Amino acid sequence: MFELGLLHELVAGRHDPLQIGEVPQRICRHFSCGLPFVYLSTYTVKKILKKHGDVTFFDLLILPLLLKHGTYIADRNSCMAIGYQHPETNKDYLAAIKMAKGNLEFWLSTFHRVDAKQLAGVYRRGPRL
Repeated sequence: MFELGLLHELVAGRHDPLQIGEVPQRICRHFSCGLPFVYLSTYTVKKILKKHGDVTFFDLLILPLLLKHGTYIADRNSCMAIGYQHPETNKDYLAAIKMAKGNLEFWLSTFHRVDAKQLAGVYRRGPRL
């Protein structure tokens, strides 16, 4: 289970990588990947927190919801964008995940807040998965 304590351990480098959730089975089928697990590395979480100062630890805790309920958009061959609007706060988020290790694993590569216009632009960029 993805929780605040584990996220702190990840940032401290004591739990690297961390499984943050799963993609839907349709995404696994699209990429011919048998395992739905998505991982986040210490390097990436530190990059996200540094580059996107408005993203908090509490924002990061919505990642499992984003993976489960977000809108998946095809990007490059082994990458996809995921848009999500949190139902309680109405905040819009954008994440990207990519395949690694011979298309056997999904890894989060970025996560940040966006406005509705930016999110609509991403939705127009590629086909929905």
